[in-house]
Amino acid sequence: MPVTVVRFDLVEPDATPASLSARHRAALEMAAYADARGVTTVRTEEHHGAGNIWLPSPSPFAFASAVFGATRSIAVTVSAVIGPLHDPLRLAEEIAVLDLLSGGGRLVTVAGIGYRPEEYAMSDVEWKRRGRLQDELLETLLRAWTGEPFAYRGRTVRVTPRPLTEPHPPLLVGGSSKAAARRAARLGLPFFPGAHLPELEAYRTERLAEYGTEASGCARPRRLRADTTAPPRLGQWPSRGGGGSRGEGQRGLGPSPRVGGGQPMSSSFLPLVSGTNLRMKGMERKANTAYMT
Repeated sequence: MPVTVVRFDLVEPDATPASLSARHRAALEMAAYADARGVTTVRTEEHHGAGNIWLPSPSPFAFASAVFGATRSIAVTVSAVIGPLHDPLRLAEEIAVLDLLSGGGRLVTVAGIGYRPEEYAMSDVEWKRRGRLQDELLETLLRAWTGEPFAYRGRTVRVTPRPLTEPHPPLLVGGSSKAAARRAARLGLPFFPGAHLPELEAYRTERLAEYGTEASGCARPRRLRADTTAPPRLGQWPSRGGGGSRGEGQRGLGPSPRVGGGQPMSSSFLPLVSGTNLRMKGMERKANTAYMT
């Protein structure tokens, strides 16, 4: 299944508010152009306090919302959101609303832990707690999206609205460490390493067997809930075994997303297409995998 990607980080050293405004609006034009020509996904990310104006949070989700408003079918992949810097309940709500606004399945969230301690300091979050906070975030998202009450930090909470995509919006675990691979396997979520790392994939496969979970790559969902009147072009990740409730008979919290006739996708389902050239309004613009120029 070929996948094409246009990446926007909106970096612009020495930017002015006027030039950044023009850059953001040009990115939306390019997203609409890409959507009309069958490009699979727009990719964006999260950073903080960068001198070159690297796209900050919550802007990846604000930007995703703007892309959805300007397009009809292209996905937006946030790769990666720095999970420990976010309030888990608030993030669950934001993603659920975007899933509803986009018609289901178009927002793909890759949750990582980042690599810059200064971003944690800026948000007053302890760097050494990032692993525990990431575990809490992922587990909370999966429970929150059921729409049912659950225990959270010593109290009972319920998150609304429920997202459209079944059993939940596309969620992947990002990272290039054994801890990240182990986390993905334990939760039964797809794993999204930053590079092709066969030894890490082998480790993840071993942990899947250890935890008794099944996880595959992520793909664009195909069907919606039965109670919706939205067009049947996006929506559902079938549960394990082709039927039953999410996680039925499994120890993991996450689903095993599949596509088409139920065949699992590769865990690296979003290879980047470097130097994607887009022509519009008589000018050639280029969105590469490092910068939008």
